[in-house]
Amino acid sequence: MELIAEDMTIGGRRVHISRKAGADMVVLIRLAGHGGGVWNGVWNRLADRFTVVNIDLGAPSAIGDEPEKVLRGFADIVAETGRALHSGPFHILGWTGGGQIALQMAVHHSDLLKSMVLVTPLCAAGEMRQVEAGVAIVETLLRSGNWETYTLHWLLAGMSDAFIQTNFDRIEQMVADRMRGDHFVKLDIAMVVNWMRALRRNWHAPETLSAIRTPTLVVSGGQNRWHAGPSPEMAEALHKAIPGSQIERFEALGALMLLEQPQPVLERINRFLAGPIIDVPFEAAAGL
Repeated sequence: MELIAEDMTIGGRRVHISRKAGADMVVLIRLAGHGGGVWNGVWNRLADRFTVVNIDLGAPSAIGDEPEKVLRGFADIVAETGRALHSGPFHILGWTGGGQIALQMAVHHSDLLKSMVLVTPLCAAGEMRQVEAGVAIVETLLRSGNWETYTLHWLLAGMSDAFIQTNFDRIEQMVADRMRGDHFVKLDIAMVVNWMRALRRNWHAPETLSAIRTPTLVVSGGQNRWHAGPSPEMAEALHKAIPGSQIERFEALGALMLLEQPQPVLERINRFLAGPIIDVPFEAAAGL
């Protein structure tokens, strides 16, 4: 079956959507733009069972001293878009930095959520000196001015050695896709680094997280080769903080598991949401 995706504008934001009549809606959230190709391995697999939505949140002109306010603003955009597209509660899937926005949704717009999935989420947990060292290394690489090398490093750090050894041509194509289509690579370096640090903080008190009642699945990798996170410790901390949440750890995978091995990860996510997902080859989704 051919899956048809369309673009529209809601509240001045570009929204990418594949509709399935009568199905639940899943909103995919990551700070990287849709054009960067990060959802390529996920989209068709989910769109076979759900209405699937991705919102191009763009980036604020500056993060300033109020990153929590910016994250809350992004959640408000997700809420507004969800109301415009769907008549009832929907599922939200936040990947890395998108997990911070999903948490804002669970705290401030819980009435709109049917469930929440946090894939390799970020927060302050584990050995934060390692995380800060990782951010400093990334900042040095960014200030070299070579965004292509930075993007390659980001991909290599988030994938397993086994995948890299047999898929380097595909990784190089991913670099090209992100350089061509992702607004992230056009941002001011100081703002990028400030965002990295902000996403690795805890913006909700323990008692706020313990009050979340949205059914939640936390998905973790077993590696932190980026050093700046996301790490297994971050995922474990959020799992322990959110009552009734489930956690699944893929030991052999890292932060980019949804690019490297989307099928087993989505099978676990779908057991949480609905039932087994029908496999769709990566190539069929690569044009999205």
